[in-house]
Amino acid sequence: MAALARGLKEVLRDLPEDVTDVHVFADNQAALTSILAAGAGPAQMLSIAACATVRPWLSGSPDRTLHMHWAPGHRGVYWNCVVDREAGIAAAEPPSEDVSFALARQAVTADAVAAWRQDMARPEYRGRHNLMDPLQFGRCKHTSANWFLKTAGRDTVYFARLVRFVSGHFPHGEFREWFSFEGNRRCWCGGATVESRDHIWFDCELWIRKHRPPDDELDRRRRGVHRRDALDLGPREPEGADPVEHLLQEWRAAPPSLDDVAEFLRLNPAVGTFQWMELVDRALADRAEGAGVTINTLKAALHSTMRRQAYDRWLAEHPREKLEDFNRRYARAAAAVVAKRFEVDDAAVSALQTEFGLPRDAARGGRPSEGVDAGGA
Repeated sequence: MAALARGLKEVLRDLPEDVTDVHVFADNQAALTSILAAGAGPAQMLSIAACATVRPWLSGSPDRTLHMHWAPGHRGVYWNCVVDREAGIAAAEPPSEDVSFALARQAVTADAVAAWRQDMARPEYRGRHNLMDPLQFGRCKHTSANWFLKTAGRDTVYFARLVRFVSGHFPHGEFREWFSFEGNRRCWCGGATVESRDHIWFDCELWIRKHRPPDDELDRRRRGVHRRDALDLGPREPEGADPVEHLLQEWRAAPPSLDDVAEFLRLNPAVGTFQWMELVDRALADRAEGAGVTINTLKAALHSTMRRQAYDRWLAEHPREKLEDFNRRYARAAAAVVAKRFEVDDAAVSALQTEFGLPRDAARGGRPSEGVDAGGA
């Protein structure tokens, strides 16, 4: 519609007086039928502008006629070929200084996105530890259709965690190692001297990891059932290779799904946070002093292994419930466990509920567990 209105204005403005016929070609049939209708609708102002352009020219002589041609965008249609040729010639001419705001914004956006994609193609710009497959950068959008905005756009804290974890710039032992920051580098599980993202994602038993190959598939591999399954279309392991290890190697080599990463962070609210790293520092110090169960060691367990165990029990009992329901109930149950053992006040209980994953506006004092077993600590 905008192109038709602008085209009519440009043509009729400098048209010689002796021209009596003007032909308009477009591949949009709806635009052709409504450009001079001026009816109610989203493009009404464009129709009014086109009528204001055409009416004085038609009124100048009864011999003048405006012909509207629908030229479908199909190869081999004569008038379509004529229009394509003329449009190509017009596109090669210097642009008019009279540019609409929408066209200018579109051009600026296209240039910015193109430059950003060129930058993202360079490993030194996007980072060598970025979880995103390079092919995914070409499909990134700057609008609300952007995956990050759709997934975490309503929660700035979760958005920050997601971006940090995907880019590798989140608080963990290896990050401290890279930049020579002070503090502990070990994982709370004791299985890694320097905690890495790969350790967290692939190996650490502290966390709920639904992205891991399911146990029943690993069991099939151990028993060799997959070799006899005619419906198993997956690649076969090399001769002599351990089937379970081969499956795990393929899993490690495959690019992680960003949806799996997003779910992993929702399942484990402590992962990738400064709060968790500082808590582990204090809990390790308490353990080194032989202090027994302290508020730090209890909270570390409630954030990790006890949360994983509670989730397994809850999932078995409520297979169709939403994850948000578990997160809400577990946060209150875990806060109640800490409050009961260390006798904290209601204000501190609200802070604990937020720490264990409850949205800040939903946290409240008190000690209800709402039916979720936080480990019986």
